[in-house]
Amino acid sequence: MAGDLTIYGMRDNVKLIRTGQDNKQEIITMDLNKAETVLSPYYQLQQNDIIYVTPNKTKAKNSDVGTSTGLWFSGVSILVSLATLLVTILKIIYNKRTIMKENSYNNNMSELDEEKVNYQEILFRYI
Repeated sequence: MAGDLTIYGMRDNVKLIRTGQDNKQEIITMDLNKAETVLSPYYQLQQNDIIYVTPNKTKAKNSDVGTSTGLWFSGVSILVSLATLLVTILKIIYNKRTIMKENSYNNNMSELDEEKVNYQEILFRYI
């Protein structure tokens, strides 16, 4: 792959990690802003070379925000889920109480209707 560094990479602090013939890793710091870098023996990449570009302060700050943002989203979504669950449970309880009150009211009304009938029977007996 080929390309240029993004605006978030520091060109004056690029590290090349190269494994030598004796399997020892060598870390070379390069400044890509200097013209002499082209003449360096490390300019041409070899197989298994690793390039590390140090991020600038802006990128470093943005990466911290990205990590904490994920935690915030997780926390807020958990709180919203718990609030929704609580509201649903309260609605169910309220609906059950309303139904019980209606049933109780209907039972009381039917008892009153029966009592009215009983009073009418008593009245008609004495008339």
